[in-house]
Amino acid sequence: MNHLDPQDYYKVEEIILQKAGGPLGFSIVGGVDHSSHPFGLEEPGIFISKIVPGGSASQTKLRIGDRILSVNGIDLTKATHQDAVMALVSPVQSIALQAQHDPPPKGLQEMKIRKAPGENLGISIKGGAHSHPGNPLDRTDEGVFVSRINPVGAVHRDRRLRLGMRILEVNGQSLLGASHQEAVRALRSVGDAMFIMVCEGYDPAEAEKVNPEFGVLHRSKSDSVSSIDRADYEEELIRRVGAR
Repeated sequence: MNHLDPQDYYKVEEIILQKAGGPLGFSIVGGVDHSSHPFGLEEPGIFISKIVPGGSASQTKLRIGDRILSVNGIDLTKATHQDAVMALVSPVQSIALQAQHDPPPKGLQEMKIRKAPGENLGISIKGGAHSHPGNPLDRTDEGVFVSRINPVGAVHRDRRLRLGMRILEVNGQSLLGASHQEAVRALRSVGDAMFIMVCEGYDPAEAEKVNPEFGVLHRSKSDSVSSIDRADYEEELIRRVGAR
């Protein structure tokens, strides 16, 4: 995710992308009928959720989190998700975008967490597109969240990642709009160092006030929560097979 200078917040860019029979090189989330977390919480819209490295969009000033205002003169500020998709895939030679640089989500930060030889990451995640909701305070939120931090592991030792944080990107791969399994695969492939971008998600204390069972649920190994560590994963497979 490209970092944005505060003086460029709400700046509108005119972007021309040549289609030339190939993809535009970005993905979108949002619309008046579709979740766009963590963007557009105050004002829904269409947002860029992923920019493909080396693609057409990566050569422009577009950034993840930019709000698309119009495409070839078609106003998308009140569009449905499908309306936006249809405007972007229309059979034309070039796409003229109006994009606004919205401020980044609250608490945006990037971390580098190194694993010692033989050390696990020591986290579990919940959520993802078309999966069990990961945010106990908003069932429409399709984000990926840190749902458990083990008492041992690189994440616990580093002490910066917190329960409830929303994971936006892992080693350059956007998790916005990603399925649960896509997020699991991205985190399991980090190697010895994890570059992770996160922002504010939900407050576990607030979640427990709303649902007293949350404190028990987030510590349990439910079917909608995945450990990133292979040993925990294999243990979980054995547990599930034995439960059948």
